[in-house]
Amino acid sequence: MPLYEYRCKSCGQKFSELSGVVADSQPPACTACGSLDLEKLVSGFRTGKDETQRVESAADALERTDPDDGQAVGDAVAEVGRAMDDDISSEMSEMFERDNE
Repeated sequence: MPLYEYRCKSCGQKFSELSGVVADSQPPACTACGSLDLEKLVSGFRTGKDETQRVESAADALERTDPDDGQAVGDAVAEVGRAMDDDISSEMSEMFERDNE
């Protein structure tokens, strides 16, 4: 399903709307004021990353993490785990917690 971005002409609120592909679907209403007077915005898009790119990005964030901040390191390690297609974040978190005890 496509994701569209709108700006309300009444209150200026910007929001996203997940739309179906049915031709006679109702137009969205502003999430702030309920107005139907909306401007459809041009949205940017991004391509998905493959597993290697996700892991490299998470590993880069881990390298920038303060090693003395145990919570931040644990969160970064969990993110590396989630970046892997075989999500092992819970196992990595448990190992990290055991090592920190």
